[in-house]
Amino acid sequence: MSALGTRQPKPETSLRAVREAYHETVMSVPHFETEYNDSLEENMSLEFGPELGTQIATGTRLTPQLYEALLAASEGARDERGTLLPALERERESLQSAEKTLDDCERRGATLGANARQTTDPVRLDRIDDQLAEIEKDCKTAAMTRQQRLHSRSVAAFSGIDGTSLVQYLYNDCSVTCPALADIVACLDTIRRHRRHCLISTR
Repeated sequence: MSALGTRQPKPETSLRAVREAYHETVMSVPHFETEYNDSLEENMSLEFGPELGTQIATGTRLTPQLYEALLAASEGARDERGTLLPALERERESLQSAEKTLDDCERRGATLGANARQTTDPVRLDRIDDQLAEIEKDCKTAAMTRQQRLHSRSVAAFSGIDGTSLVQYLYNDCSVTCPALADIVACLDTIRRHRRHCLISTR
């Protein structure tokens, strides 16, 4: 059989337009190549399911049945993103709040920790310890708030990550599951180390 006989037919205009529109929207986000780098068929299969994704990516005709299936899948993906967006916005607000508190606690803690190591005066060390205790309280409150936020999340089911929690989806590539909470705990450990120094130095 000649090469001409085995050549795949070109997709009709309507199906080609669907692929181009998908490329120009879903696959055109700035982070697509670094985060996903999927082929059209791979990405469509994740978005719409293997059967429909393959038909759209490799087929030659946009039949009425295929069009209806694509329309339903697209509307479903839109609704799922509509559900996800508020959750992402709440997560961003939670992270910004945690970051603000953590930056303040770390800054104050570093200053007080340095001051504690520059004196042997028991009275001054007691005052420093009292201030460190306030920072520790702020850190505990931030940690509790963050934990409540994490535990209150519902499982987000949307294209490609059905049944996967939002935490896993967002932070799967991080070294820890809950990086903001881990940073708060690290700050708490530092504050407590400074407080132990104050306690030991006043004995």
